[in-house]
Amino acid sequence: PVDADTVFRIASLSKGFAGTLAAMAVQDGKLDLSTRAISVAPQFRLRSARDTETVTLEDVLSHRTGLPPYAYDNLLEAGTPPGEILAKYKGVRPICGVHDCFSYQNTAFNVIATAIEQVSGRSYEAELRARILDPLGMTATSVTRRGLTETGNWARPHRRRGQDWYAVPVTEPYYRVPAAGGALPPMVTRPVTGPRHHLVAHRQATIGVADRDADAVRSQIDAEAP
Repeated sequence: PVDADTVFRIASLSKGFAGTLAAMAVQDGKLDLSTRAISVAPQFRLRSARDTETVTLEDVLSHRTGLPPYAYDNLLEAGTPPGEILAKYKGVRPICGVHDCFSYQNTAFNVIATAIEQVSGRSYEAELRARILDPLGMTATSVTRRGLTETGNWARPHRRRGQDWYAVPVTEPYYRVPAAGGALPPMVTRPVTGPRHHLVAHRQATIGVADRDADAVRSQIDAEAP
């Protein structure tokens, strides 16, 4: 049964944390979103050399690479390493030019995790914990399947068969793209204290003040509460 301590995975909401980390790195003067994706992930290739050289980290975060939606998520789910998938995009016909349309991605989006690791000098998980999770007291949040299962109190995914629901296993593939998440995502969050605490944490994370101005954010939310 679900209780106040049950851990839930948050799927592609993980991308919001990655975007916040990137914004913090920009604010710190460590990251430039005009940086080309190929300079961060040299294996990244699109169908044309020109497009490959054009994609920036801003395009990655904005899902404007020109790739078809969910490009090669099937390979990710089949166990292909993300780095190999980035190289395989060379054989994919684009649906638009770089910058020209929105097309949702998972593996390509995870290039931002590599960028964050390079400018911070820490693993993506360590940087996430230092800049967002620990300052917000999100002590039971993790980016690994092991972190999820070791809590001992986590919500299992289920599928429906006829009139019945049955549990399905949590598998590894999307934990290999921790900035992106997806159908089997890498982020789990433990509920703490109550709805207002959740609102504080969410507001702090999304506006990028996880490690400062916490009291100001909390006061603003208290003032807005009915």
